[in-house]
Amino acid sequence: MHKLKHKTLPANNPRTLAKLWSQFVSIEKRRKKEIPFIRRNLQKQSPSVFDSCLGCGATTIGLRLEKINNVISNEIDLEMRSIALEEAAKRSLILQVTSHDWRSLPQSMDGQFDLVTCLGNSLTYLFEREEQLKALWNFRRILSGSGVLIIDERNYPRILEGRFIQSGKNVFCG
Repeated sequence: MHKLKHKTLPANNPRTLAKLWSQFVSIEKRRKKEIPFIRRNLQKQSPSVFDSCLGCGATTIGLRLEKINNVISNEIDLEMRSIALEEAAKRSLILQVTSHDWRSLPQSMDGQFDLVTCLGNSLTYLFEREEQLKALWNFRRILSGSGVLIIDERNYPRILEGRFIQSGKNVFCG
């Protein structure tokens, strides 16, 4: 009988963490739950979208597969960006990706988007309240007059305090 060798992956390896995250988040299952919600909140059939936190690509890829083609994705982590591009290529998609800091989005983006997404508890990566408020202001600034901002924050403060209660309506499907 062969013993399976468990190879321990270094936790401080960004490529390893990005690959693990992409395996944890099922793009297809997330697409089935997340994209209908996003579509219900859109006022236009062919909206312009800024996916502020591309991650492994679940939201952007889901939108693109649903024929929402005017999507600009943003990711500052090079490993996550690489994983997302690989996932997109598997589906014959080419992504338009930027790497802007949310606290200083370019003026050229003002009023450009019908939808801005900030999903996956990503806003909490900015630890200081002032930084979060600056990012929120910039997200609002780049939205068109009737644009929609969708933010996903999963009771993060309560999680840290140990007071989180699962609603059963989670989107993570890995």
